[in-house]
Amino acid sequence: MAQQRTTRINTNENDTMKLSREEMIQALWKHDLKGIREDMANGDTDYLCAILHGDGFTQYNNLTDQQLLVEVHEYGLTN
Repeated sequence: MAQQRTTRINTNENDTMKLSREEMIQALWKHDLKGIREDMANGDTDYLCAILHGDGFTQYNNLTDQQLLVEVHEYGLTN
């Protein structure tokens, strides 16, 4: 079994909140799942199809630490 990477990463300039890579990835996929559920309820499958086809979508575990931070901040998942 692969060892989980637990590097702590600053998520804001004040260093008041830190998340591990795994915590950031988990927060991102939870956010995505919520959006996918809402889209599906409205009959919209575009985002889900883009993920499944890999159209412009990189799996979160394949992003660099900096790219993860950008995604987390973009979705407003930090203070």
